[in-house]
Amino acid sequence: MAPADVCTYVNKVANEVRGRLADGKVPSPGQLSNYVTKVVGEMQKLVTDAPRHIQDKMAAPWQGHYDFWRNDSHTPLDVQKLLAILEKLEEAFPLNQGAAAEAPTPTKGKGAPAASAPAVAAPSKGTAAKGAATGKGWGGKAEPERPAAPPAPAPSVALTRHAGAAPSSSSTAPKSEPRRFGADDYEAAEEADLEGEMHIFQEEREDLLRLQIPPLSTGQQGKPLKLVANHFHLELKSDKRDSTIWCCWRVDFRRAETVRSQGSLTKGQAPKAKGQDDNEVSKAVRKAAVEIHLADIPTYDWLHDGNNMLYIRKTVTKVSDCRTEVEVPGKTSRSKPFRVAIEVKREDREIDLSALHKPPVDFKDASEAMGAMSEHRRFVQVAIRTLALEREALIAQGRKVVCPDARLVCDAIPLRYGREMWFGYIGQLEVVNGGLLPNGRFAPARTALSLNLVASVGIPEQTFIQLLGRLRARAPGNKADEDWYAQDLTRNYWERDYSNMRNAMQSDLGLKKLKVTVEYGTVKIKGKRIFGTTDRPANKVTFDCEEMGGKTNVVDYFMHKHNVRVKYPNLPCIQLGTAHNCIPFEFVHVLGGEHNLEVGKLKAEFQQEVTRKTAMPPSQRRDQIMRAHQNKDLGPSAALEGKGIKVGMEMARLTGRLLDKPFLKDGKFARVCVNYSNSFTSIAPPQYEISWGLWCFASNTSQRDVDWFAKEFVNKCRDKGLRFSQPKFVQWPEQAYNAFYEGNRRRETFDPKLGEALRSDLWTVAQQYKDLKLLVVLLDDSESMTDHLYKLTKLITETEMDHFVTQFINSKKGIADAEKKLNNVILKVAPKLPLTVTTCRAAHNVVLADPHRLLQKEEATMIMGADVCHKVAGISVAAVVASQDTNFASYFHEIRGQSPYTLNELKVRSRQSEERIVDLAGMTHNLLQRWRRMNNDLPKTILYYRDGVSDGQFVNVLTRELNLLSEGFKRVSAKYDPQLIIIVGQKRHHHRFWMEEGGKGGSGKGKDDKGKGKGKGKDAAQVPAGTVAGESIAQPSHLNFFLVSQEGIQGTSVPCHYHVLHMDKRLVQKGIKVDDLETITFQLCHMYSRADKSVGYATPAYMADHACERGRHYLEAHFGFGASDILSNLGSSVSEEKQEKHLKELIEERTNWLNQCAQKCADKKLNGLQLYC
Repeated sequence: MAPADVCTYVNKVANEVRGRLADGKVPSPGQLSNYVTKVVGEMQKLVTDAPRHIQDKMAAPWQGHYDFWRNDSHTPLDVQKLLAILEKLEEAFPLNQGAAAEAPTPTKGKGAPAASAPAVAAPSKGTAAKGAATGKGWGGKAEPERPAAPPAPAPSVALTRHAGAAPSSSSTAPKSEPRRFGADDYEAAEEADLEGEMHIFQEEREDLLRLQIPPLSTGQQGKPLKLVANHFHLELKSDKRDSTIWCCWRVDFRRAETVRSQGSLTKGQAPKAKGQDDNEVSKAVRKAAVEIHLADIPTYDWLHDGNNMLYIRKTVTKVSDCRTEVEVPGKTSRSKPFRVAIEVKREDREIDLSALHKPPVDFKDASEAMGAMSEHRRFVQVAIRTLALEREALIAQGRKVVCPDARLVCDAIPLRYGREMWFGYIGQLEVVNGGLLPNGRFAPARTALSLNLVASVGIPEQTFIQLLGRLRARAPGNKADEDWYAQDLTRNYWERDYSNMRNAMQSDLGLKKLKVTVEYGTVKIKGKRIFGTTDRPANKVTFDCEEMGGKTNVVDYFMHKHNVRVKYPNLPCIQLGTAHNCIPFEFVHVLGGEHNLEVGKLKAEFQQEVTRKTAMPPSQRRDQIMRAHQNKDLGPSAALEGKGIKVGMEMARLTGRLLDKPFLKDGKFARVCVNYSNSFTSIAPPQYEISWGLWCFASNTSQRDVDWFAKEFVNKCRDKGLRFSQPKFVQWPEQAYNAFYEGNRRRETFDPKLGEALRSDLWTVAQQYKDLKLLVVLLDDSESMTDHLYKLTKLITETEMDHFVTQFINSKKGIADAEKKLNNVILKVAPKLPLTVTTCRAAHNVVLADPHRLLQKEEATMIMGADVCHKVAGISVAAVVASQDTNFASYFHEIRGQSPYTLNELKVRSRQSEERIVDLAGMTHNLLQRWRRMNNDLPKTILYYRDGVSDGQFVNVLTRELNLLSEGFKRVSAKYDPQLIIIVGQKRHHHRFWMEEGGKGGSGKGKDDKGKGKGKGKDAAQVPAGTVAGESIAQPSHLNFFLVSQEGIQGTSVPCHYHVLHMDKRLVQKGIKVDDLETITFQLCHMYSRADKSVGYATPAYMADHACERGRHYLEAHFGFGASDILSNLGSSVSEEKQEKHLKELIEERTNWLNQCAQKCADKKLNGLQLYC
C-alpha cells in the first residue's frame, strides 16, 4: 500500500472518532472493542509489506495500551485513549499540505456498503469536525472501508536543511513548541530517508509473491556430537516489573549562546573537529554533559550511548522533558569551562528486559523476529561499550573492546613499524531456540550473549625517539635491538643513514598522521597529528622571526622563546599539524591507547601477520574467551550486571551432528575424497592439444630456469590428463616488462603507460598465435604494481580480446618453489579451458560420485549464487552465477554495476547502502538462456544461494529478489515456473564451536601434536568438517542451521550460518527437509574448482563473491586504486549540493562503464569458463 493510503486512512479514522464524539455518540465497551479490532486489522494490512521502521512507527503509539500485532487489548481501552493514539498516528503519518481527507464509509450488514458520506476537510487536531460522517454506531459492522483507489499524490513538500528553521503553522493552530535544536539536520535527513524508502516501497507494491519461509526444524542424519558454543545464558537479577523496564529518551546538544563575563571575555568553547558545525558538540563533551545533568541519579539507573540516545530505568521519576544548560569543565585545570545547551525529551518507546528471560515468539516473519529484539541488542552493546570507556585499562573500538596488556586476555604481540596487536572481545545479544523437548517440540526461545575473541592494531605510548628505534629494529619485539637503535640515533646514526630512516618515517606506516603530545617548558599540546618531518636537522631549519631580528633556527628559537635547550640539535624536527610548525623530536611523545588505533581494513603490511597470529589453536581461543569473560572487573558481566542482567559463566552445551563426507569421482578412480590434487586425473579434460605460451616478469630468474619450468608444466599437465603442446613462446614481454619495472621502481600503484604497453604486447601475441588457449604469467613479488599488472591483464584479455585465458603463478621464492605449486595450479587451469575447440562448455576435474537426488541429472537442477560488494571505485558491484549443467563444476556469470545508494526526497544519499540486486531479472533471464542452450531444456528446480544479506534485511531484500527472479523466469517463458529454494549464507558472525571434551585445561595439543595448531586432529577441541548444528543454537523464527564445511587447517573453524527463507511448497510435498538441504550444501562445498578441499561456504556463493571481485578488478584497473573515495578530489570547501551532483555523475559514469564491460564479457565465448579461478 502506498504511503498516501496509510496517511489517508489514519486521518479518516481519527476524523471519524472525533466526529462521533462531537455528536455525543459514546460507544459501549463491547462496541469499542469490536471497532478497535477492525481498525487495527485494517492498519495491519496497510503496513504488512512496508519497511520495518514504518511498521514500528505504526505500532509505537499503541504500546502499553494495546497489543498492535496480536490485535489484542492489554487492559480495557476507553475512547479517549483511542483518540490520543490516533492523534499520535496523525503526527507520525501526516497528510501532505493541502490534501483533503474523506471520512471513512461505514458498512451495513456483512460486507454490504452503506451510502457514502460526503467528503469533509480534516479538522484540526483535538477538535470535532462539523458535519463529519458518523456512521450508525461503533460496533463491528462499522468497519472503515479501504478506498477503491489510492488518491492522486499531492505535490511534495520541500524539507528545509537550515538548522533552527521553525516549521510553518497556520494561524488557527495552537502555539507549537520551540523547534528542537541539535538534531534538525539529522531529523531532516531521517525524514528524507523515510520518504526515499517509502518511494522504494511504492515501487515494490506490485510484488505479488511473498516468501514461503519454512519453520524451524532440526535434521536427523549424521553421528551425534557433543559441542560447546561461545554463548552464555542471560538471566534477570530482579523479577520486579518496573525495575526491568527502561524508557528511551532523546537527548540533543548544541554549544550554548556566547556568555560574556568580565567585560569582553567569553567562557571557553567546546572543542570541535575540523568541518564540524559551529553548534556541534563532540562525544567527549556530550558524555560529560549527560553525567553532570544526571548527577543526582545513580549510574546503574541510566545509560547513554554517547550520541543522542539515553536509557533511564522506569522507576526513576526525577527526569522530565527539559531544556537547560550545563557547564562542562575544561580538559585541564588551566582550561576555561564551556557551556553546553542540552535538551532531553522522552520518546514513546520502552525496553522491557524481561524479554531476555522469555523472548517474544509470535511474529509474521524472520525479519520481524530479529527486529523485535534490536533495541535490546543495542542496549547490551551500549552497556559493554560504556564499560570500556569508563575503565582505564580498556579501549572501545566500535563494538569491540580491547586491552593493550595482559589484564584482560594476554600480552600485546609486537608487530612491524612499532605497532602492536592487542586482544579483546566482542559481545552481542543472540536469540536462540530452547532446544528439543521429549515430545519433539522446541522449548521456549531464550537469549544468550555470544562472546568472541578479537584483535586490533595500535601503538603503545612512548617517546618519539623510542618509536624511531622500533622503526629501524631488525625484528619486532627485539628490545635490545630497539634500544640500541634509539641510542645510536642520538649519536651519529642519523647522518650515516638518514635516507633510510626518512623513508621509514614519512609513510603512513611510520609517523605520518600519528597523534602525539608535545611538552616543553610550560607548553603542553595534546592530540595533534604529525604532518611530516623536516629534511634538515633542527639547528639548520631556519625561518624569519621579527622578535629575534631576522632569520633564526629552531634550536635558537626554543632557547630564546621558551628558555628550553634542545638536547639533540642534529636530529630533524617533526612538522606538527602543518609543514611550518617544527618541533624537535625530543619534545614529542606518541599517544597510545585509542588515539592511534588502526581503523577500517588493515594495511597489507599488517594483515598477513595479524591473520597468522590470530589463527590460534581452538582450545587456546576457547580458554582466552573464558578468561576475558570471567574477568569480573573488565569482562562483559561487569557491564551488564549493573543494569540488572546476569550472565552465565559457562559456555552453552549443544548437540550437533557429523554428516558423511561426500565422495568425488575423477577420470581414474570412482571414489576420491579430499586432498586429491597430487594424484587425480581429470574426468573431463580438454579434448584437444592445448596451445599455450609463457610470459615472465620475474627479474631474478634466468632463461634456463624458465625453460625448465615450462617443461615441468607440460609434464605435470600430462600426468593429470591434460595434453599441452610445447610452449609457443617463453619470453619477457619487452614493452610491458619495461613499463612494469619502471612503475615498480617509482613505487607507483597506477600507471597508464603500463596499460598501453601491456595492451600492445597482448594483441601482438593474439595476432601471432591465433590458436593460443592459455597464457601463463610468472611474477616474483606482491607489490602494488604487481597487483595492477594482474588486474590490467584480466581486464584486457576478458573484456577486449576474447582470444585466450590467463593463469598467474607467483615465483617470489624462486622457480623451484613455483614448480611445487603446479598440482594446485592445474586444478585452476582445467576449468578455464573449453572442453572442445568449438564449445564454451568448460572442462572439469571431478564430479560428485553419489549426488543428492535433487542434484542428479534427471532432476535438471540449476544452482545459482549471488552477492553484492560495496565501495568499489565508488559504486557497488553485483554478481550472479549459475551452474552450466548438472555436473555443478563450472558456472556462467553476470556482473552489474549499480549505485551504492538510493536518492531520498532531498535528492541526496540515503544512509543505508543498496543491498538489492537491481537487475536480477535481466541477469536471471540471461543465465537461463545460456543454461537452455547448453542443456536443451530449462531447469525444473533452482537453488538460489545469496551472500551478503544481514538479518534485518532478510525479508525486504529477499522478497524483492524473489519477485525479480520470478520476472526473469517469465521473460524466458510465460508458463515457466521452476521449483525455487532461497538460502542466505552468512560467514561474518562470531559464533564458534568446540568439541565438549576436546583439549580442556591443556595447551590445545592433540595426539602427536607439536603445538602448531595445524592439520586435521592437531587440536582435540577442533570440530571436524561436516559438523552441523541447529538445536539450541539456531534462531527460533525460521529454518536455519550452522554448517562447518571446511577442515580446520589453521585456527578455529568458522561455521557458515544458512537461513532458508523460501522453499517451494511442491518441494515440501516431495519430502524435501532440512536434512536434504544440509546434505546438498555440504556436497556443493566440495565442488569448488580452485581447491581439492571442502570450502567454508557453498560454492555458488563463493563463485559469486569471486565474480564481484573480478568486477572490482576491472574498475580498479581502469580508474585506479584510490577511486573508492570519489569525492576526495573536490576539497572540503565545495558545497554539499555540488558534491552530490558530482557524486551522481561519477556513479553514473562508472556504473555505465562496468556494465558495458559486463556486456562485452557476456557476448564473448569465454563466458562460462572459470575465468576468476
